[in-house]
Amino acid sequence: INVAVTEADGVGFVTVYPCGTERPLASNVNYDAGMTIANQVFARVGDDGKVCAYVLTSAELVVDFNGSFSDESSAGFSPVVPERVLDTRETEAVTAGEVVELHLATGDNEDATAFALNVTATETTDDGFLTVFPCGDVPMASNVNYNVADTAANHVTAAVSDDGMVCIYSLTAVHIVVDVQGVYS
Repeated sequence: INVAVTEADGVGFVTVYPCGTERPLASNVNYDAGMTIANQVFARVGDDGKVCAYVLTSAELVVDFNGSFSDESSAGFSPVVPERVLDTRETEAVTAGEVVELHLATGDNEDATAFALNVTATETTDDGFLTVFPCGDVPMASNVNYNVADTAANHVTAAVSDDGMVCIYSLTAVHIVVDVQGVYS
């Protein structure tokens, strides 16, 4: 689905999750007052076939259905209840030019070839971008673009390196939040 927020009354976020489950600590769209912003969301449906959207502050939502996986085993994709795997606000900001390593292909996901992620840059110190890639050489590409004092998020499908790692490069000092939304195998 594509989830758009408009006419927001204040700073907030939207969390999309399977109805009938506990709301996870994760975000799909981050917004500020008066902002209109959208993000692609991979969402597992609840037992009743529905997804729920939690909105932190009052805002209008527009949700567009883009497609579905009818047979997860043949598609190679399994959506999951969103799970936060990184939040540098709990430790320290990433410095300019730093590469953060995430070991995602572990446990039940050790055979994963890629992950569907929601990647957020927040408390930005300058204009810049994040690049998400299988650990190794940093490619000349961007996944999340942001301005100074901004919060910006984007859906990223990230392949893993041979050792199950996903890396994130930051051009400037920033806090990074990463939520897993699905697994490819």
